[in-house]
Amino acid sequence: VITYRKAPLKNLIDFYKELRDHNYQIGIVPSTVSLSRTSHLINFFSGAKVRVGVKSIDGKKNEMEYLLNVKSDFEWDKNKLHQSERNLDVGRQIGCFISEKEKNEVLIHLSEDEKKFANEYMESNFPDKNKLIFGFHPGAGKIPNRWDKEKFIELIKLLNTKFNCYFMITSGSIDGEISEYVKSGLNKSGITCAILDNTPIRKIGAVIRKLSLYITNDTGTLHVAGGVDANVISLFGPTHGYEWAPSGKNKFFIQSPTKDINDITVESVFNKADEFLKSEYFVKETEGTC
Repeated sequence: VITYRKAPLKNLIDFYKELRDHNYQIGIVPSTVSLSRTSHLINFFSGAKVRVGVKSIDGKKNEMEYLLNVKSDFEWDKNKLHQSERNLDVGRQIGCFISEKEKNEVLIHLSEDEKKFANEYMESNFPDKNKLIFGFHPGAGKIPNRWDKEKFIELIKLLNTKFNCYFMITSGSIDGEISEYVKSGLNKSGITCAILDNTPIRKIGAVIRKLSLYITNDTGTLHVAGGVDANVISLFGPTHGYEWAPSGKNKFFIQSPTKDINDITVESVFNKADEFLKSEYFVKETEGTC
């Protein structure tokens, strides 16, 4: 990994010198999120003979495409392609293909220590193995990606009434106020809820993997949940679920009918959770585990 630093000038000179010292043969600029001038310049100055990227995206011209010598026009939004497929599209131009089996094997592989942490956390907080365990992430780094905390409380109350289950919240460094608000609101209704915070992200992933279902905003832990192959329902407002949500038989997203995430109803999330828990996939997954 070579870290690019914009300033001071000496850092920039040292960066490009180190870049050239590696004698790269192929440089790829995916441009799946934005058309970055800096990324194209770094790619060009790397000295790579083969420079791969995009010519245009959904009709928007890449002004830096002249620095590439392998490029194509792509219609990713029109075809509603996932980010993973967009990246693979760029690589396919030079014959980089991977099978569905290989895609499905791209996971976060947990260590024995991380698995042990998750087992001990579950046994300590959720001793009754016959109960379902729901996890939630009501926070998010971007405010427009946050489903209203009152909706999370209402959803959990509905799930509790139907399933009489355990609940937990994952909480990042900026989520404390929201997490405590949800927990307090549930306590007023006699519902207990554990909060997992101040924990390394991989250990959080190990815990999420053991949940019956994880319901989360579009934020970092969503992608961790996808990486450990957890059962997930993700909520999307201004961003596109078809582009960012983890994919798989046990992963679902609910897209707001508008750009406002709070136009997602509590009933729609509850119904999706109920539907999944009745599904053949979930029934088979949990056979013999209780």
